[in-house]
Amino acid sequence: MSRQAPENRYQQVLRQLRGRMVLSLLGLWLERLARRFWPLATLVLAFYAFAAFDGFALLSPLAGRIILAVAGIGVILLAGTGLFRFPRPRMAEAIARLDRSQDSRPLSALDDRPAAGSNDPLTDALWAQHQARMAAAALETTPPPPDLQLARRDRHALRLMALVLALSAVVFAPRDLTDVFRQVAGGGVTAGNTETVSFEAWVNPPEYTGKPSIYLPEAPEGEMIPLPQGSEVVLRVYGLGDAISLQETLSGTETALVSESEGLRGTVFTVSRSGGIRLLNGKTALGEWQFTMLPDIPPVASIPADPVANAGGEMQLAFEATDDYGVVSGLATITLDLEAIDRTYGLAPDPVPQPSITLELPMPFSGSTQDFAQTLSEDLSKHPWSGLPVTITLTVLDGAGQQSPPATVSAPLPGKRFLNPLAAAIAEQRRDILWSPQNDARALRVLRAVTYLPEEYQLPASTYLILRAAIRRFDALSRAGLDDAGRAEVADRLWDLALILEDGSLADVRERLRRAQERLSQALEEGASEQELQQLVEELEQATRDYLDALAQEAQQQGDSQQSSGSETRMLDDSAIQDMLDQLKQFSENGQRAEAQAMLDQLSDLLENLQVTQGDNPSAETLQQMLDALRQQQGLSDETFRQLQESLNNSGEGSQDLADRQEALRDLLNELQQQPGGDRDPLAEAERNMGDAGEALREGDQRGALDDQARALENLREGIRQLDQEMREAAEGQRGIQPGETQNSRRTDPLGRPLGETGSSETSEQLVPDPDLQGRVQELLDEIRRRTGERTRPEAEIDYLKRLLDRF
Repeated sequence: MSRQAPENRYQQVLRQLRGRMVLSLLGLWLERLARRFWPLATLVLAFYAFAAFDGFALLSPLAGRIILAVAGIGVILLAGTGLFRFPRPRMAEAIARLDRSQDSRPLSALDDRPAAGSNDPLTDALWAQHQARMAAAALETTPPPPDLQLARRDRHALRLMALVLALSAVVFAPRDLTDVFRQVAGGGVTAGNTETVSFEAWVNPPEYTGKPSIYLPEAPEGEMIPLPQGSEVVLRVYGLGDAISLQETLSGTETALVSESEGLRGTVFTVSRSGGIRLLNGKTALGEWQFTMLPDIPPVASIPADPVANAGGEMQLAFEATDDYGVVSGLATITLDLEAIDRTYGLAPDPVPQPSITLELPMPFSGSTQDFAQTLSEDLSKHPWSGLPVTITLTVLDGAGQQSPPATVSAPLPGKRFLNPLAAAIAEQRRDILWSPQNDARALRVLRAVTYLPEEYQLPASTYLILRAAIRRFDALSRAGLDDAGRAEVADRLWDLALILEDGSLADVRERLRRAQERLSQALEEGASEQELQQLVEELEQATRDYLDALAQEAQQQGDSQQSSGSETRMLDDSAIQDMLDQLKQFSENGQRAEAQAMLDQLSDLLENLQVTQGDNPSAETLQQMLDALRQQQGLSDETFRQLQESLNNSGEGSQDLADRQEALRDLLNELQQQPGGDRDPLAEAERNMGDAGEALREGDQRGALDDQARALENLREGIRQLDQEMREAAEGQRGIQPGETQNSRRTDPLGRPLGETGSSETSEQLVPDPDLQGRVQELLDEIRRRTGERTRPEAEIDYLKRLLDRF
């Protein structure tokens, strides 16, 4: 068999690599041209940008000719330097460059010849095999990309700056530079002498609208473009001639292009009505657009209900606000309605003029402000107008500074209500002192009269001494001439004394709780760290426990009679509040700040209105036991669901333990129906559902048991809701004169006037979480559990349902 000569194999491979060799050669040309002529390219690009942007118009004719000459000389020198001894790439260099793309250098190996043993058949066979492998490797070579890195030669990146300037000139100031060079050589050039014209035009809507800017050259011509009122139109025209003109009907005034610099004219105007814009070059339209102005409608504010006071005395004023782009701020102004006041006793004299109360309205923590409802909360209990008729005026502003029409409501200014007669009397004398100096002598006499018989009002010795000290200070300041600072000091002392009489030590505990709530709310809003949030949650938890202990202690001291004063009483045990605290802690640890804030608000409202039920109240005890039964049933449902998941792949087996516990809970519910308040249809239905669930558990039917347990939970909640409503209505019926009382036996204040119904605490707020809402949430969870246990459902759906359960 004949053997192909090595040189023939080498030549054959080169023929097959002809295209790659050409590419390698071109790469060498690019590398050497870039390294030799990058200074020339940088000079040419920079000079083009300078001329295109009318740089010569800024120079005198002589300076322009000098710049042109220097640029020409520079081009010649740089071109000559690049061409001098230019190393022209050769094909052999291209082949070597291609060969270096592989470490084995296959092309060089193909060109090699054996040094000895050419007549040895074995050596020849090995050599032929080696050559064949090198030929195959050579066919796999690829030309490397050209190395155009010039950073070491151009350390200041001048070439890149020149390229950016030149591209900007091509985009924003394209022009033929022949006339420019001709005019420079002939004696100078001025901006606008060239015929090429370019322009920019855009519209900036007001920032508060949230609308994006519109670049008019890219906007569709002939179509109506909507623009918010107050939008700003900006036009810039480059290379202007005398024939360039502007026509616009948007601003309502005459607008013309104004020269801003040599070669640049422009204008800025504000949209105040619908219209159009035409930019003309003689009779030729460079651009034409039509616009429809969207008027900015002023915001609207409303007050859906009269202000109320929560249990702590804070004013709660609900309001609503709307605006087409969003409300940015608002104010509530409170003025005294003097004509509506009953001018008797301490209110008979003319009052000292007081400035109006101005409060900032709260804006939504997150979300849109185009249509929202919020509640203004402010404690105005210490203000002299507290409890007196006032007029509250609300106004809101939008981003354009437009103010809404005032929304007003006339009502008594909500404040703290004193149930203790002596505390109420002291608070009234404090108000009279602040109302008018003419009341000073009368208020002093009344306060002294109260201290004559301290045992009649069951004053503790410490409280009596505080009251006497306040009276002496009041008397001393009055003799010396009571100025504003002294009057404020006396008012603060009387207020603190009224709080001590009303709340005792509870006031301090409630204040610590309020501060803990405010600090945690502020930390959630400002994005505090998890460690800081954990510390604040623990602080709130401790303050809540102290508050509940103080409430229970006060209720025990006041006795059962105080509990029947007409206030709404609600049953809420410590475990329910602890559940809310646990959820708050979990939300904080998981970074769910919005959910944590919502839970904190719910807990704050609950604690604000909480009162501990004391005394022998059979219905209240029944309600407590029903709540316990509800929790036990929920626990059984959770265990049944877990057992169902564990046995999905096995045959169903009875669960005697769960069935026995279900039956025991059914017996407990049967006993509850025999107690006061427990005889009702939903509980009977719940008992029947529990019995069905027990039978299903014994038969191993966990799915059926879950359905029966879900119905038992629903009926239990309905029974709790009914009993709770009956207890609330019964508490409302206890306001006013109690059975056996006569007109003479009604309680009176220290001034001998009847208290009437003002001594009772009334509220329409829910003091426990809404059972309807909780019921709906639980029903959803029960349904998710039921569907998760159905093996006929697709695996993807079951996985999704399991993720929902893991999350919630």
